[in-house]
Amino acid sequence: MKKWQLFIFDWDGTLVDSVQHIVKCLRLSQQHMGLEEKTDTELKNVIGLGLQLAIARLFPQLSETDIKQFVLIYRQCFLTSNVQPQLFDGARQMLHMLKQNG
Repeated sequence: MKKWQLFIFDWDGTLVDSVQHIVKCLRLSQQHMGLEEKTDTELKNVIGLGLQLAIARLFPQLSETDIKQFVLIYRQCFLTSNVQPQLFDGARQMLHMLKQNG
């Protein structure tokens, strides 16, 4: 008898290392809006916050309208970027093992 019938995994940050993808899209968005450049560390430090909060922390001078514009640019970048997020080491093997074990 199986103890578990279903496993649900969060994709971003659990199975997939998306840090570089997020940093790239934040960087392209800030450039598109003509904002001062932030370091990779500064950009990485807001990962995990909601997108609007992250933008407000990085660029406190932005108005609500500017934040909404940044969000639109970021989302477009995130969906169309050629960065291919990579599975964390061992994730593929773990998923395969779970599938094999029913």
